[in-house]
Amino acid sequence: LIIPSANGPELFENCIADFQLECFRELAPALHAVRDGVMPKDRRFWIERTKKASKDNDLAICSLWLTTFPVRPFLTQVGAADKKQAGIVKRRANDIVHYNPWLDDYIDLQIYTIKNKINGLASVEILSADIAGAHGETPDVLIINELSHVQKWEFVQNLLSNAAGVPRGLVLIATNAGYKGTKPELQRNNAIENKNWKTFIYSKPAPWINPSDLEDEEKRESSKSRFRRLWYGEWISGTGDAFDEMDIDRCFNKTTVPLENPEKGWIYIAGLDLGVKHDHSGLVVLGVHINERKLKIVRMKAWEPEKNLSGKSEIDLIDVEEECIKLWKTFKISWFGFDPFQAALMSQRLVKKGVPMREVSFASSTNLTAMAVS
Repeated sequence: LIIPSANGPELFENCIADFQLECFRELAPALHAVRDGVMPKDRRFWIERTKKASKDNDLAICSLWLTTFPVRPFLTQVGAADKKQAGIVKRRANDIVHYNPWLDDYIDLQIYTIKNKINGLASVEILSADIAGAHGETPDVLIINELSHVQKWEFVQNLLSNAAGVPRGLVLIATNAGYKGTKPELQRNNAIENKNWKTFIYSKPAPWINPSDLEDEEKRESSKSRFRRLWYGEWISGTGDAFDEMDIDRCFNKTTVPLENPEKGWIYIAGLDLGVKHDHSGLVVLGVHINERKLKIVRMKAWEPEKNLSGKSEIDLIDVEEECIKLWKTFKISWFGFDPFQAALMSQRLVKKGVPMREVSFASSTNLTAMAVS
């Protein structure tokens, strides 16, 4: 098989890397078994690689082999976050067929399908979360590509539920590193901890990546965290790039716990950042000891938008308001700073209940300058 390698068209056996070979050695028996209708020894695979580490190309090779040499009616599904992501495996298949013209006698490449020309027994469906549809088929092989990019998690759940209905079926989840605290990370942790899953995690630049090109990429990349995620497989917070994530981590003592009651000699202030639909909301209580000239964070809470009964994503503002009142009563908070852009109405409600509120506009040039120089 000839592939479009980093050095041009090349026999796959001459350029396959050790991490690819390790993965294919485990995956090949399962592919053979499921194609033949036999129960595979291993049926669940997690493949995590860095950018440009041939993840999509290897998935295309698997899909083409299954479609080219079927021995029974056979369906492979490839799902991804959107049409662009879903089409990557199809484009890699196009390239492989181009460099291997003999495959053109077997393979019919269509927009969202790959079919066997000879007997029509096997096909590959390309699915994406942004295209309406039930995705109710029960595939023999399910490939979910770029899991870390999927926003509509119901799409993933539906695909996995369908695959669960095929006892002899195979599931491959392939992805780059993503973001901490997300559902893709939970799925990753499950794969690592569950003996039913085979995991292949490659967390460094692929051997064909030119070191000088990588150095240039690091200099161009404004976010160190994003660079580490893409090229070194680090799962990051994804909550902003103003500070490097490792520097932020060093600011926190992971052995401490939230303060339950006020301490003698300390006064407390709070900051409220209120999102309504798309953004998170956050509340932080800060302790100040004037004599000892110390500051410390004593409580933090974040709210994520959740779907309401009408299907729209919103912050539970009632819960935010109740938390503000509870913490004000507990810590005798001197004042709550808030941005009037979103929190003006809530501020009025809280003031009527006795909570001291202080307007702190996040967009004010005076406030931004004071924050930067303090």
